[in-house]
Amino acid sequence: KQWYQRRVRGKLLFRTFRLKIVPPLKGIVEKLVQDTNPDEEKAHHAVVCEILAGVIRSSRHWSNEQLAAMWEWVLPVVRYGTTMCSVDTANDWTSLFHFITQDNDPRRLSPLMEVVLSSPFDPKYTSANQAKKLRLIMPFLSEQSWRCADSISFLILDTLAPHVAHPYKVVRDKISVIIAQCIRNVWEPPRNPNTNFPDAR
Repeated sequence: KQWYQRRVRGKLLFRTFRLKIVPPLKGIVEKLVQDTNPDEEKAHHAVVCEILAGVIRSSRHWSNEQLAAMWEWVLPVVRYGTTMCSVDTANDWTSLFHFITQDNDPRRLSPLMEVVLSSPFDPKYTSANQAKKLRLIMPFLSEQSWRCADSISFLILDTLAPHVAHPYKVVRDKISVIIAQCIRNVWEPPRNPNTNFPDAR
């Protein structure tokens, strides 16, 4: 897909130049993500997600100091963008999270996961916004399931458990999908003690 190719090119660009090209892009990204013009929102959020994909994905090769500097800029953009995005532009953020978490070390993404997992049930959010925030959690579960199944799944279950009887169906539906994925991540079939293979009985 074209969006995937653009994000790969962005990753190569940031891998080569690292934080040197962030200053000229920083103001552009912040302006685009804060633009409230409904006619331009879809295109603007798509550009922001493509740039962030390149930055975050290439950061696996950076030092701890460079990572800290990157997160200082990126996290406020992600926090604002994921909170203010519409249902349509949430697709761009979801695909961004899929792209950057695929085959990546979850420890290097922990600051981002903390932002995405924070306060999905904030009372100031509408039911649609709460469902949208929950939807953004799924890429971390599906792409990182084999790397950090126990830690992230139990963390999410602790967050969701008090809200399984949420008054809005759209939110309950998202909760049920996430809980099912969490259980899938941590469940192990009974094993034959002699062979250590799953017992088919």
